[in-house]
Amino acid sequence: DTRTVNARMNSPQRALKRQREEEARTVTSEASKDAARVATLKALKLKTVVRESHGASATTHCEYAHGTSKCSNLFATCGGELVTIYDDEHFGDHVSVVAQYANASDERQRGGRVTSVAWVSSGYGDAKTMAATGRGGNGKENVNGTSNKKTKAPAKTKTAKASAAPETESRRETHEFGDAVLAVGDEHGVISVISVAGNRVVARLHAHEGAVIDLSGACAKDGFLVSLGADGVMKTWDVFGGEDGEGECVGTYAARDGACVACKADGSGAVTGHKGGVVKDWTFAAAAPTTLAFKVSFGPKHDVDCVRVVNDVVFAKTTNMCFGTFDLKRNESLHSWEAPNKH
Repeated sequence: DTRTVNARMNSPQRALKRQREEEARTVTSEASKDAARVATLKALKLKTVVRESHGASATTHCEYAHGTSKCSNLFATCGGELVTIYDDEHFGDHVSVVAQYANASDERQRGGRVTSVAWVSSGYGDAKTMAATGRGGNGKENVNGTSNKKTKAPAKTKTAKASAAPETESRRETHEFGDAVLAVGDEHGVISVISVAGNRVVARLHAHEGAVIDLSGACAKDGFLVSLGADGVMKTWDVFGGEDGEGECVGTYAARDGACVACKADGSGAVTGHKGGVVKDWTFAAAAPTTLAFKVSFGPKHDVDCVRVVNDVVFAKTTNMCFGTFDLKRNESLHSWEAPNKH
């Protein structure tokens, strides 16, 4: 039966989980933790090769659903107009396609090239969490995006969805196992919010004048998303907020020459990478950002094209494959290095 098939498919993952739990019990000191991390990296092996179905377009982004324990098995890729969501946990050494979204042009949307993707914390979308947060669908909401409380999206995108769901359908899914929510930015400045459980677009946010350069969600704050646009503006969003739960912009910041963004876990701020090797730390309640001083300057000739924040440590990478880490709590640079054979 189905339970037997699922048990067989999940058995390799359960065996690996038991092995990791046994190893964790033997790690008791900081030295042993460091040794375990080194051993883990040395033991990395190629699990599988995925042939993407993005046509002639290159895969430009790959984002795991980090910080959401129930959905950490999911990752999303994008290339051209297509976004693909995979599950890499429940099929042994294989991955499976969970959902695909084509940002195609039709009567509902302008469509176009996908420029960024990011996972958004959804409280897992269960009815108990939605009631506790005071958010969620009431069965009578539209799904058009908004750039603020007063200005709503053009009528032509009002009913844009990935599936043919009724216009009055609830924006948030109440699946018994919860939901995963993916934000997708495109070249025209539109952010589409996708429910994986519902396999549909639940909102469209008309975010920027120009392409959405990068997106990042706060893994510990329900519905919180940061977007960076080619218009030199960084915006913060509550994708489940607004008067009718349509999503709303809750902050706007000037981020000239911004190339990438990483939201802090609690949504209190973000880190941005800029042209000329600059990295800035933002606290949304403050007036201006702070420029982080790394041990080794990235140099004015190379842009910072990727930033991440993990446990108050910033990881930054430049276009010429230089890396650096910075401790935000101690306000000090930690390490800098270059990728081998980068030239």
